[in-house]
Amino acid sequence: MAKLPAFLFLLFFSLYLSARDSLPAADSTAPLLSPEKTAMRSVLLPGYGQWSNRQFVKAPLMFSLAASGVYGSVRFSLLSSAYEKSTLVRIGQNTLLDDPYPGLSNMEVFRNTFRYGDYKRYSVFFTLYAYGINALDAYVVARLKQAPQDHAPLRAAYYSVLLPGLGQLYNRKYWKAPLAFGLVATAAGFSAYYNGFYRDFALAYATRTDDDPLSEYETGFTSAYLTSQLRSEAEQWKNYRDMAYLATVGIYLLNVVDAIVDAHLYNFDLSDDLSKKKEGKRLRLMPFAALSYPGDPVNGMTLSLEF
Repeated sequence: MAKLPAFLFLLFFSLYLSARDSLPAADSTAPLLSPEKTAMRSVLLPGYGQWSNRQFVKAPLMFSLAASGVYGSVRFSLLSSAYEKSTLVRIGQNTLLDDPYPGLSNMEVFRNTFRYGDYKRYSVFFTLYAYGINALDAYVVARLKQAPQDHAPLRAAYYSVLLPGLGQLYNRKYWKAPLAFGLVATAAGFSAYYNGFYRDFALAYATRTDDDPLSEYETGFTSAYLTSQLRSEAEQWKNYRDMAYLATVGIYLLNVVDAIVDAHLYNFDLSDDLSKKKEGKRLRLMPFAALSYPGDPVNGMTLSLEF
């Protein structure tokens, strides 16, 4: 686990650099497929859309990320299921099952049940993240090759999906970047915090209800509860954890929406002087005179917006 921060840093840094290099200039070669078809290729096979966009270096990276997530999800799901089965047998909730780990102590089985359950959830989240980045990258690159933009909302969306706050930095909303990252990190922190309480109460309940007098797990919180109360407390903390997961996803999506909106408004003129020329746009109000039928003079005003 100590290597995880370094791995995540290298992951985000490599994806960020590849994102910068992949969003082309106006003279780039157009892709062979439409953005929608390119993204669909990446959904069917991670990296295939990047290969279609002629990004041959990035294709194996995307495939490796998605494949690693799928492998971890399957492996940890199988281990979590086996340890959950062993736990149910040992606390007497299902006597019809065979214990997959008869040689392990109850405490080892209970701890591994929660450990691999956490690993399974993290692997599933990572798989969804890798697949989403893979498909979005293929779509964004194909779209911007067809219609390059100096400040593209698609680019801001890509950056914000890649890492919360990165799209805000791209939009030069520097004060929003730490706010976006901090909110997502805080919600994720609450998820881990609630999950810790769920694990403590569930472990305490399991060790009190098994038939092994040597297995005992208590904390300063769990020791104050009766055995009949531990299970309901564990379910309550589990619900808190699941709500924190949903809050994390919701804030993460709001971070992406905020980056897209700011990117659309990036070149919008908010000055009071609408007649001021800015980036090729000017609003002009001018008088005009004309002759109407049968020759009477008509005076008026014209309002024109130049792009």
